[in-house]
Formats: sequence, C-alpha cells, structure tokens
Amino acid sequence: MIKVLEPGAAVPDDELKGDDGVIEVLAFDDSLTEAYSLAHLIAEWINIEHVPPAEIAVLMSKQVEHYAEHLTAELQSRNIAFRNEQKLQDISAEPIARLIVDFLLVVCGEREPQAYKRLFSVTPPIHQCAQLI
Repeated sequence: MIKVLEPGAAVPDDELKGDDGVIEVLAFDDSLTEAYSLAHLIAEWINIEHVPPAEIAVLMSKQVEHYAEHLTAELQSRNIAFRNEQKLQDISAEPIARLIVDFLLVVCGEREPQAYKRLFSVTPPIHQCAQLI
C-alpha cells in the first residue's frame, strides 16, 4: 500500500524483517462473542505463546470507536494494553491543529481565503486585541 501511495517512503523488500506471520479472518454471530473470543485469543498469544503485544494488531476499516467498543472493554477487563491508532493519527481533526494550519496557510500561502475566513472567525477583531496588550 505504501509503495502505491508514497513510493519514496516505502522500505525496500529486502530490508523488511521476517518472512512469516498470520492474517486471520474470523466470523462471529455478534459483537459480544467477537470481543470475548478476540480478547481470549490475544491473551493466549501474550501469556502462553509469548508473542510480544507490539506484534499483535486488530484491523478495522472505519468507525473504530463504534466497532471496537466491546473489544476494548474486554481487553481492559483482562488488563491487556491497547491503543487506537486512529485517534493518534486523527490530530488534524483537532481544533487547535486546524487553527495552526490555517495560520500557516495565511502567513505562508499566496491566496488562502478559506483559511483566512476560518482563522478570523475564531480570533477577536484587531481593535479588541490592542486592548488586551
């Protein structure tokens, strides 16, 4: 996928570590059964097979906060650490990130009317700024 989206960032095939691993597709009747089964499987990998937790991933295509709700609760009940990479990667959705990007676009860009509009919609008028100083 990286080779297609960002060829310059791709690691050459001969430098990739390892030649094994397993990708499993499992089917469940409901999300509670799925959560219990996955958490049990992950616990076995960590505690019995001694698989490093960093080598375990559960992939979800979208709406992780909804689809993983039961799984995260089940992992927490077993004291298995986890993280939602989507939350870490979605910093651009944060208002402060948008503000910083808009500021940089206005200062460094050539014509950025939308960024200018968004930036000044959250800042006080210039005469109020002078009173603050």
